[in-house]
Amino acid sequence: MKNQDKIRKRVSYKFFKELAEWLKTKPDKIQILKRVNKIIDDYKGFHSQYNSKCALESIELIEKKG
Repeated sequence: MKNQDKIRKRVSYKFFKELAEWLKTKPDKIQILKRVNKIIDDYKGFHSQYNSKCALESIELIEKKG
């Protein structure tokens, strides 16, 4: 099996390929922030539900106030 074939089977390859395809749709800044927030949250990067909620509230405030 070629090295490229091995790479294509990785979860990280699928993740980055989907992200690259999504970026081709030219999302706006808020959509990007929300996507990054979801990625961090999916990887438990906020370490608590409360911190996750606060991060999303921050994005929502940016969306409202600019």
